[in-house]
Amino acid sequence: MVPKKIPLLSLDVQRIAVGDKHNLVLSHGTVYSFGYNKYGQCGLTLKMTPDFINKTLHKVYTSKSDLGIYAGNSHSLIIDQEKAIGFGKSGEGQLGKVSQKYRWEPFRLEMPSSSFSSAFLGYNSTFLVTK
Repeated sequence: MVPKKIPLLSLDVQRIAVGDKHNLVLSHGTVYSFGYNKYGQCGLTLKMTPDFINKTLHKVYTSKSDLGIYAGNSHSLIIDQEKAIGFGKSGEGQLGKVSQKYRWEPFRLEMPSSSFSSAFLGYNSTFLVTK
């Protein structure tokens, strides 16, 4: 396999999170996604992105806060000050106790603590580190 340069337009990239087949990019308070979106891990509705590799950057979330971005196997997480925002596969509880198996659009996770310093995402797991 030969590495390829990925053009990210003229973004000033501050952080990148790499999932199994999807990616998140942070640039000045805006989170963009691209890649495989079969479970909503790019934060897009199924109608917008059929399940194939999407090479187009999509704006997923914007905030004036310092954001943390994290990508698991097929789910994603954004930490925005005292909020945890998730999207993607949630059937194994990796996005908390939610009724849907897949979360196509970003939503605020209901958590007992609301002050997070970082997160770690695995195959079907999410760990939030509190301050």
